[in-house]
Amino acid sequence: MEDKRDSNAAKRGAFLVFDGMTLPPFPPLKKNAEERFTAIRDLETRPDDIILTAFPRSGTHWLWEVIHMLLQGKAEYTTAVKETAFLESIPDLNPINEVKSPRLLNTHVPFRWLPKKHLCDDGKIVHVIRNPKDQAVSMYNFMLSFSPNKEMSAAKMSWNVFFEMTMKAPEKFFGGWFAYEKEFEKASKDGTLKAVHTLYYEDLKMNPIKEIRLLAEFLSVDVKDELVQAIADKCTFTKLKKADETLKTKVNADQASHYRKGEVGDWKNYFTVSQNEQFDNLYKREMEDSELKIKFQI
Repeated sequence: MEDKRDSNAAKRGAFLVFDGMTLPPFPPLKKNAEERFTAIRDLETRPDDIILTAFPRSGTHWLWEVIHMLLQGKAEYTTAVKETAFLESIPDLNPINEVKSPRLLNTHVPFRWLPKKHLCDDGKIVHVIRNPKDQAVSMYNFMLSFSPNKEMSAAKMSWNVFFEMTMKAPEKFFGGWFAYEKEFEKASKDGTLKAVHTLYYEDLKMNPIKEIRLLAEFLSVDVKDELVQAIADKCTFTKLKKADETLKTKVNADQASHYRKGEVGDWKNYFTVSQNEQFDNLYKREMEDSELKIKFQI
């Protein structure tokens, strides 16, 4: 029987490898990764579309709620589930054509695969960055939350094994945090990526009022102080987690929770001294020329 996956893709255990990236086992990617990535790149976007981009486990669900509240002008949780506009995961891209403007789309694809039309039209992009130590810990625990029979499960994997895979795997998840963030940074510096608002997870955690107001300015949304305060209050981690459990319709019954701790510095509970030294040395080499202001603790 003919393999329906594209010829440039391969399997690594439960995961798909395409364009030098290890990818999650989303049905559209398992069926044909190249076809879906190309469809995203060629997506017919609208001038007022907003695309939320981030490396996995960097706070997109958090920002999804904040942006929706800003766009609707009230601090109420949206009934729209982020996964229904998750470009590499939804079964079919056509339904997003029925979404009223302004649309909020979201993706983890690297910069080179973002919709070309959106970039050419200087469409707005909100890019969220989280420090890679906490991101790795969040990813590990997210994978642990899946039942052992699921493809994304890390139920039989220790943190030490996961750390080694993160450090040394030839094809890293979505290309790896370093390559992913450096590609976005380069595009921003050379002018290829123009209408972008870069927001740090840690800054939003430390000063939500300031960061929400800056985000509103970027989105050209006129907000009063009372609304900014109300959004900051509604979007605390505890309240978001409760809303996710009680108000959201799960895309599938086995969907793992996207809210665990939401803390900055939780990596200290996982990284050994040796692992931290290894990672710091890698970070120094990889980010030597970067101007990103990453905070590993607050």
